[in-house]
Amino acid sequence: MSVPPVFRAPGPFSGDAIDLPESEVKHARKVLRLREGDRAIAVDGCGVAREGSIEYRGNGAAIVGGSDIHGWGEPEVAVTLAAALSTNDKFDSVIQKGTELGVCSFQPLIGEKGKVRVDDPARLRARLSRYARVAEAAMKQSRRSVLPTLAHPMTLECFFAESRPTGPCLLFHPGQGSVALSDLTLPGRPDHVSLIVGPESGFSDNELALAHDHGCQFVSLGARILRTETASPVAVALVMHHLGQLR
Repeated sequence: MSVPPVFRAPGPFSGDAIDLPESEVKHARKVLRLREGDRAIAVDGCGVAREGSIEYRGNGAAIVGGSDIHGWGEPEVAVTLAAALSTNDKFDSVIQKGTELGVCSFQPLIGEKGKVRVDDPARLRARLSRYARVAEAAMKQSRRSVLPTLAHPMTLECFFAESRPTGPCLLFHPGQGSVALSDLTLPGRPDHVSLIVGPESGFSDNELALAHDHGCQFVSLGARILRTETASPVAVALVMHHLGQLR
């Protein structure tokens, strides 16, 4: 049986005991059914894990013993997924599957042809809070040690201006001029890759021209048109496989 991970708020581990937050204590007791002395892995959300024994202390708990493991469960390539927001809770699936597949940062996009708007600050805060919970659960389920970052929604133009993507930038687009991922040549094994997936209504001509000007390579996912919540994890999985990160 694999040793289950528990999450502690981001920050460096110190000392021989790692205190767990209240939510993780409840998770350890009621969901994981961990007993005193059972093995567990504490992850800090920043790429470090430590395996030790769980020790209950009144209403609290700590992971004691063990040594730090850097990069536990993480791919060798950092992937940023810039994906158009979807209606209802469809983007939850993008966050969940993307996290499971190894995405290290998410950039929700507001497409020029998309249907989603983020004009209500309260609804946006609630939406981002839900995404963060989905990412945390997926991080633990997939046995990773990095909690992906989640940026505020922005346009594609702002993404290029503020994020300044490093490494290859792949825009997934079913139109003419896009190439199959298998025909794409990436220089060696890049440290970072940015993936851009648009809304179901597609990218505007202005967005495509902008991406071209910023050196994006246009990639096709085949003849069939996928929903954006399907296209995003498919794109991540194919790129991870292409880079040898799913072996």
